[in-house]
Amino acid sequence: MLSSAVELQIIDGITEMVNSEGTALRYHDTINWLMAKAEGQAPDGMLMRDAVSIQAIDLDKLPSDADMRKSLTEVAEHVRALVKAPTGEGYTGPTLFEPQVAAQLLAQLVGDNLRIPRKPLSDPGRNINFNPGEFETKIGSRVLPDWMDVTDNPLETSWNGKPLLGFYPFDLEGVAPKFVSVIEKGILKSFLTTRQPIKGFPVSNGHARLSGNYGANTAAIANLFIKASQTTPLADLKKRLIQMSMERGKPYGMLVRKLDYPFSAGASELQSLAQASSQSGGSARPVSPPLLVYRVYPDGREELVRGLRFRGVSTRTLRDILAGSSESGLFDFINNGAPLAIMGAGGYIAASSVVSPGLLFDEIEFELPQEQLPKAAVVPPPNTQ
Repeated sequence: MLSSAVELQIIDGITEMVNSEGTALRYHDTINWLMAKAEGQAPDGMLMRDAVSIQAIDLDKLPSDADMRKSLTEVAEHVRALVKAPTGEGYTGPTLFEPQVAAQLLAQLVGDNLRIPRKPLSDPGRNINFNPGEFETKIGSRVLPDWMDVTDNPLETSWNGKPLLGFYPFDLEGVAPKFVSVIEKGILKSFLTTRQPIKGFPVSNGHARLSGNYGANTAAIANLFIKASQTTPLADLKKRLIQMSMERGKPYGMLVRKLDYPFSAGASELQSLAQASSQSGGSARPVSPPLLVYRVYPDGREELVRGLRFRGVSTRTLRDILAGSSESGLFDFINNGAPLAIMGAGGYIAASSVVSPGLLFDEIEFELPQEQLPKAAVVPPPNTQ
């Protein structure tokens, strides 16, 4: 283990808002947030990491001490396992995302593309730093399989007995939030909106949750629910993954259990991801790399591999979803509006939750980055005992 860190943030304050229309609000603004990171180095010099973020609106809603200790211990165990794991290799083929990691993926590919800020005016020939969403022109188009629906419901407080982080009574503009059915039977129907009117959506649905560019607020998800009308038990999806891999002559299929989202690395690696994504035809916004990815062999054996990242993954990839699991997972995170919700960045934050089934993809492409590896240590660490 090279390094580790734990940070606790407790934000507890009062916010007041008054606008010219007579709205006057005074509310308690709280969030309790524990972040932990760890980093190790493999024998070939490759740096490996894992991280966990635990958050709750109310301090007494945080997990028990035992559960938090378990989560932090798992971070260390994952890094130790990754350091010893074999290096992955390029792969294109069937891939299974377990429920919680599917929620991490869809928070990026769906959630981040449900806001469409209006492009600012500029002088002719003057470039503007503006990155439109991938769904901007897709209203009425199929973006998911026809057996999938997506809704955002800021009014929901719990799911399966667990509190939802994305509940709020009004947004940054004092607008009461509304339930929004954004994707119906795979067809994009609506966006999350603020009081800034956009073509076809002149009215806010109460999703102004983050500070945006040029003085405007920007929309963000609250409680995003991905539902599948056709489901299969996760164990059977794993069997189907193996069968598909064998039919295509693959020695193994791929199983993903965790993404690095919110992103726990630094700005240099974020820049490298963005460059690789644009060069490979992926999303304009890079997708966070997998932290825990496994080869699944025909006998069902799983082998952890290290060092891989996605290639060419974008919203177009979502049309290659073959099946969803009957089990669903809950993923809570702090959205700060930064790329990949990078840990510790940003000023305004929007606590969010995503509920998703596991997802089997017909084809996901993985690659091994070609960047030069840092040098491994030439001497063992000093004896501190």
